[in-house]
Amino acid sequence: MVNEKKGGGVDPNIWIRQPETKPDNGDVPGAAAAPENGSVPKYAALEVLTLRISEEDLEFLRRLERDIMKGRSSGNRKERITKNTVLRAMLGCFRNVSFDKREIPDEKELRARLMKGLRDSPPKLF
Repeated sequence: MVNEKKGGGVDPNIWIRQPETKPDNGDVPGAAAAPENGSVPKYAALEVLTLRISEEDLEFLRRLERDIMKGRSSGNRKERITKNTVLRAMLGCFRNVSFDKREIPDEKELRARLMKGLRDSPPKLF
């Protein structure tokens, strides 16, 4: 489900292409056709978030994405690993991290507390 932008101006996510529509048998015009197997593509089930990051962090994500993709055998290429995939995986890991959320003055302190939480939290895969 895509959130509609409230207010004036240009939608910053306008560059994201929506799947082409193929209405048939009374389908709603403008509605995306479902894939052959009836499931929704992963990207269509996810929300869009604009994230501002430094060039250094973007380069880190690019290298990590490339290294993961190159480091896989043909049997482990079930899904394309993208920068978005990496960030979603990182967020999933942080969901299980306990840390002191009180009185955090800035990003530097937030990072320090997250790192402490990672060291102190027992690993949970799921």
